[in-house]
Amino acid sequence: AIDAESSSDLDVQTVAGQAAVVIYTSGSTGRPKGVLVTHEALISTFTGWAGTHFPGGVGLRWLAMNSVSFDVFTGDVVRALCSGGSLVVAPVGLQLSTAEWVETIRRERVNAFECSPRYLDRLVDYVEATNIELDSLRLLVAIPDLWRGSGVVRARRVLGGGVRLLTAYGVTEATIDSSFSDLADVRVGVDEPTPIGGPLPNTRLYVLDRHLSPVPVGAVGELFIA
Repeated sequence: AIDAESSSDLDVQTVAGQAAVVIYTSGSTGRPKGVLVTHEALISTFTGWAGTHFPGGVGLRWLAMNSVSFDVFTGDVVRALCSGGSLVVAPVGLQLSTAEWVETIRRERVNAFECSPRYLDRLVDYVEATNIELDSLRLLVAIPDLWRGSGVVRARRVLGGGVRLLTAYGVTEATIDSSFSDLADVRVGVDEPTPIGGPLPNTRLYVLDRHLSPVPVGAVGELFIA
């Protein structure tokens, strides 16, 4: 029980290197493992988001639609609460019913969320067919499974210029996101996939060969994150 007359229960010292969360993932090896994410790693990623996703530190109402075991959910919590915003936790499978998803966005005045392109395409289809306005939306982040230029063009047209469209890429071991691209600055052919973009602040990306040497521009290599 917590003693309401005492503040000692709140006197907890947390240091940057302590674990904030452990997330289980198969990662690049295909073998399940627990990735220990520290407080300093989360703050580093949040600092990158604050400078690229919502510059100026404006708090947004984030809609969390991902499983709590997925690192993107942790990102939703951090982006909402560390920016002074609010977290709207969606019921499981909300995005499977586009009508309920849209109603939640309107009712909760959602400003931002992150999800896969296939669901974004369904959202755009529904908004276009029903002519519903989602005037609270400010930011959509696409996890880059495969979002082609044609989908981006439609999203821009249907959702309007007041909604920023970003892509995000990363692995759990490197703390959720390592790169991003602002699609307002990218011209993608209708059949071309959106790029994973450049590194977030506090992050470096290298494309290396099997000898760990940088490859020339346009050559095939493996992505290393630092």
